[in-house]
Amino acid sequence: MKFYPYSNLKSENLKPLLFSSRLICLLAYLLFAVTIFLIISIPFLGGETITRDMGGATMSFNTPDRSGVAILGSIWSVVGALSLLAFSGLCAAVVSFEYKYTKSDVQAD
Repeated sequence: MKFYPYSNLKSENLKPLLFSSRLICLLAYLLFAVTIFLIISIPFLGGETITRDMGGATMSFNTPDRSGVAILGSIWSVVGALSLLAFSGLCAAVVSFEYKYTKSDVQAD
């Protein structure tokens, strides 16, 4: 059992396209992993108030809330990953059609 994308596909003439299709699919999987990491990190990126005692006076500082950046980043990485998966699937379909039609031409002769 092979653990790389489109492991059942073969190609006579479009081996670079099949390789790039597999590479694009792996990149999409990495983007999904980034998305999961960003979604998990959202609760930890909230702002907080820091209170300091300055010789009798109390000062409060608010740290910036970065959870919005994580939400936006996770949305865009999901969109990018789905787009890459769709493009990778189209490339794999072209390779599959090429292999099917070159094999049928060879068997017909």
